[in-house]
Amino acid sequence: MLQLSTPRRSPSPAAAPAALLGLLASVPVGCAPVPEGAGVGQRPPTIELTDENGSPAPLPDDGLTAVVVWASWCRPCQATALALAAAPPPPGLALAHVAVGGAPPVDLGVAAAWGLPGAPRFAPTPALLQGWAVEALPTILLLDGRGVVRMRGDDWPATRRVAAELLAHDD
Repeated sequence: MLQLSTPRRSPSPAAAPAALLGLLASVPVGCAPVPEGAGVGQRPPTIELTDENGSPAPLPDDGLTAVVVWASWCRPCQATALALAAAPPPPGLALAHVAVGGAPPVDLGVAAAWGLPGAPRFAPTPALLQGWAVEALPTILLLDGRGVVRMRGDDWPATRRVAAELLAHDD
């Protein structure tokens, strides 16, 4: 897992990792508790997600949803995207992905090159990092139909297994 280190509009991919480190100064890390609402069993705060044009692009609000937070410069994120392409979400699991730290045109191209389905969503990076307690990339949140976090992690195969179990026991 890669520790976060890039802002939304970086001048170059090489400068991106150093720039986001400043944003992380206000995000709880290490042994600090996950902020209220962002932990397993809680509903994370609503963060306005947009498409590449700035239009609202909310998360699906019914059923189980895996939300993958990634950055175009992040090699572990690329590995997660490739794992996702090799083992797509099981039936009944919606997928949304949120790009951080890059420019929308670049992120659209990277998402397509990595095989991520659909277009990425975008969010104000500081709000996302703090509100959803994104301390490292990639971060995957598994949200139930009420928007409650059922799992946090960075491993797509594990997320897929937990989602399949939840879907199998959803009466």
